[in-house]
Amino acid sequence: MARSLKGARHITVNEVAYRWRATGIDECTSAVIWPADPYRRPSGEIVCRFGYNQVCTPAGPGHWRLEHQIVITNRIVRRIILHAIAAHRYEPAGSSRPLDLGVLDRVIGITDALRS
Repeated sequence: MARSLKGARHITVNEVAYRWRATGIDECTSAVIWPADPYRRPSGEIVCRFGYNQVCTPAGPGHWRLEHQIVITNRIVRRIILHAIAAHRYEPAGSSRPLDLGVLDRVIGITDALRS
């Protein structure tokens, strides 16, 4: 099945090119990662989620400011891929089954990905 590449970003980990996309949904931020070349690397996508980790602080009468929001960057995506390879035996050249890693807030370090 073809994936839309609109808004997808690039990253290379262990000499394998991947594409990824992160989106905010109602209760969390979702990240989807897949090998950029589906013919040479038929492996399924990696899916994971992060809580919003935000703090509401007053910013004046009737206004609030959200702080400590997570920002998904290539640094975080690299950690997700390396975690999938090490802990779940994910192989980019392996099977085509998707891998759902669940919520990764406490599994990989995200303190350097929080916007203040």
